[in-house]
Amino acid sequence: MRIIKHGVYGIRCQSALPILWQEEDADATRIGLSDAEDDDTLHKVLILEYDNQQVRIDQDHTSCKIGRGEDNDLRIHGQYTSKSHAEIHFRHGIFHLMDISTNGTGVFFANGRAVRLHREEEILSDQGTIYFGGTPSNDPEAAVRFHCERI
Repeated sequence: MRIIKHGVYGIRCQSALPILWQEEDADATRIGLSDAEDDDTLHKVLILEYDNQQVRIDQDHTSCKIGRGEDNDLRIHGQYTSKSHAEIHFRHGIFHLMDISTNGTGVFFANGRAVRLHREEEILSDQGTIYFGGTPSNDPEAAVRFHCERI
C-alpha cells in the first residue's frame, strides 16, 4: 500500500487527508485517514485560554466562533478584533483555525514558527498564542493561548 498526500488549493497546510491506494485490487480505491498515531497534527482536545476563560474543543464540541460580538463562543476584547473574527473546527482529529476577518490573525507556535492569516486556514498543533487582529506589540489584549492534548 502506498500513501499519496494531496493538498487543497487555498489552504496553507500539509494535507490533512491522505489518499490511500491499494495496488492489489485495481478496481478499488479507498479514501480515508492513514495510521497517524505518530502524526503531530492529530489531537483529541484543544484548549483556548483568554482572560480567565477556558474553551474546550473536542469530538463533542467541534467548533468555536471567536470575535468581539456577543454571539461568539469566545469573546475577545482586542482593539483590532472583528465582531466575527475567526472559527476553529475539529475535523478528523485535526483543529483548523479559519480567519474570516478584515485585519487577519497571527499564530505564534511554541516552536518559534509564526503564521499570518488573512481569510485563510491553518492547522493548530502543539501550543502557542493566537492574536486576533493585532500583534503582540500593538494589541496584547487580543492574545489567546492554546494547547492541544492527546488524551
